[in-house]
Amino acid sequence: MSKNVAIIGIGQTTYEKRKLKQNREETIFEAATKALADAGISREQVDSVVLAAYDLADGVAIASATSAAPAGAHNKDETRLSDDGAFAACMAYMEIMSGLSNITLVVAWHKNCGDWNLITNLSFEPFCQRPFALNQVTTDAMQVVKLMEKYGFTEEHAAKVIVRNRLNA
Repeated sequence: MSKNVAIIGIGQTTYEKRKLKQNREETIFEAATKALADAGISREQVDSVVLAAYDLADGVAIASATSAAPAGAHNKDETRLSDDGAFAACMAYMEIMSGLSNITLVVAWHKNCGDWNLITNLSFEPFCQRPFALNQVTTDAMQVVKLMEKYGFTEEHAAKVIVRNRLNA
């Protein structure tokens, strides 16, 4: 049995300095409300909600704990991902393809609480919060170098992948 899956509405908050005082829940409610309006549907028509948050970026542990209600997940099947909104879109696709849901609302947010290198540094040195040589960029670089050694690919190969992906974007 084949199903068609489509994005029927989107909602995004604006990036403005005045919004820095807006709390996470208000931001989530605004984006979810805009997405539903764009789709021309009500919260009652949504079967499930997929939430995506990256706690380090939010500066809060389990940021999704307070996001279900403003996202419209009250009395609905709810899935929480501790990662990127792209993964949430994939999860929504799988929910629809599996028959779990006909309409899934995806709500992802990121309200950066500071310097990204300092934030990712907490993954490696969470106790004293002192500068540490490892952060997301340096660990990604070490992984790439190891893969290049193991499989023999070069920077040129990586550049070709980037060019291809940008052309396909």
